[in-house]
Order: sequence, then C-alpha cells, then structure tokens
Amino acid sequence: MAIADCYDALATERPYKAALPLAECEKILRKCAGTMYDPDLIEIFISRRVGMLYREEHDGDDADYENADAG
Repeated sequence: MAIADCYDALATERPYKAALPLAECEKILRKCAGTMYDPDLIEIFISRRVGMLYREEHDGDDADYENADAG
C-alpha cells in the first residue's frame, strides 16, 4: 500500500506540483528500495507495470515503459 501511495504522490499532478515522468517515479522508488520499501516489492511494482494504471494517457502500449527502462 505504501508503494502505491508514494507512486501516486509522485505520478499525479497536484495543486502545488506537476506530475513526474514515469522514469523519474521509478528512479525514486528504486532509490528508496531497501530503506523505505521492500526491494522485492518495488521490483514487482515496476516489472508488472502497476504504475501505468495511474496514467490517464496509457493506451495499453508499452512503449512508454520500454523507454523508461532505457533511462
């Protein structure tokens, strides 16, 4: 639950900040793996593309994720 809450805070636009790009959200989650979050759960969250469900523009095409993995 905490991982999804963190991702939501990073990936969605708020009145006080813009939404971060997918690659940046994943980078931050991975940076917190092992200290704030279970590293195995972080990898599952990222590898199963759970974060894409938060993206309104997601059309089922995984190109955004492939590009995020390259960065």
